[in-house]
Amino acid sequence: ASEFPQHEIGRARRQVPLSPRHVRRTADPTAHAGTASPGSNRHLIVKRNRNHQAFEQVVPVGTPPDDSKRKIHLCRRTHPGRRRQASHAESLTPGRRRDNYPPSVLTLTVTLELDTAGQLAVEAGRLIAESLGRATCVDRKSAVDLVTEVDRHAESIIKQGLAEAFPNIPIVAEESSANERPEGRYWCVDPLDGTTNFVHGLPHCAVSIALLDEDGPCAAVVHDPCKQETFAATREGPATLNDSPIGVSAAERLDEALLVTGFPYDRRAHIDFYLTYFRLFLVHARDVRRLGSAALDLCYVAAGRFDGFWEWGLHPWDTAAGWLIVERAGGRVTGFSGARFDPWRPQVLATNGLIHDAALAVLADASGSREGSA
Repeated sequence: ASEFPQHEIGRARRQVPLSPRHVRRTADPTAHAGTASPGSNRHLIVKRNRNHQAFEQVVPVGTPPDDSKRKIHLCRRTHPGRRRQASHAESLTPGRRRDNYPPSVLTLTVTLELDTAGQLAVEAGRLIAESLGRATCVDRKSAVDLVTEVDRHAESIIKQGLAEAFPNIPIVAEESSANERPEGRYWCVDPLDGTTNFVHGLPHCAVSIALLDEDGPCAAVVHDPCKQETFAATREGPATLNDSPIGVSAAERLDEALLVTGFPYDRRAHIDFYLTYFRLFLVHARDVRRLGSAALDLCYVAAGRFDGFWEWGLHPWDTAAGWLIVERAGGRVTGFSGARFDPWRPQVLATNGLIHDAALAVLADASGSREGSA
């Protein structure tokens, strides 16, 4: 069975179905298994305990474990430098950090769709990381909207893999799709979100893949090949970063919040319009950043690195995956009016939930200011 790449990240320990790289055989199992009969064939498995100290366990060799559900067991431990840890009750409340799970082992059932999307995102990400800052063919879709041969090649890798695995599910992709919403289930693919960063050698870009149906996103993966960070979520499970559960921040006031935004590709023609929103958030929030990848902006809200994100003029491939990841991390995603988010509309506001109403009020003030000056 295929899996995500094995990242030994400090907070995560994974127990996955046995494979040759996890197992070695022992000719004398009695040295490890106590009462095992001489000559029996056993697997010696090296694991780590709660303190990440190695220990060994011997199990009988038999029929390989049932991998039909592809279960990944996640154990959580506190990450250094976290903010105040919420209680377990708080961790399950929308708008609170959700990384303070009880110490029991969690089981996340990884769907075939998520598994496949994760593999393809990593494969495309490998191409992106190898080509960072070295694109030789850079075209312009507009004065500030760039596309490279790496965008196209990465998209081809993803679309081919998805089509082979799920031939009946249509694919909406940034570089090759009409801007129309398909019926039923469909994939939304951004093969390289942050192309301008990529062209300039700035290591902040991502591959974004989401599976959607009439109720919204079902599964989502955002892979950052430069930092080797993979954000993922399913509709039923928690949001994760490299398989460790993540949660939104605990900031309760807008003036304590660090926000992130971006500017659409038509900004040269409408700069005063977009700066109205930017100015008001600079006044009301602690500070505002602009990093150049909407998919990662959303994931950083989910991970508590930012407290909120707003932007105009995005497309479904920019936001579909991050939308699910934010909501499964305990956050809230809407349009600028507070209505349910629709990735086919150009407005998105994503927050930890606690500052959402205050952010909506600023957006309303900005809209009023525009109308008053018109």
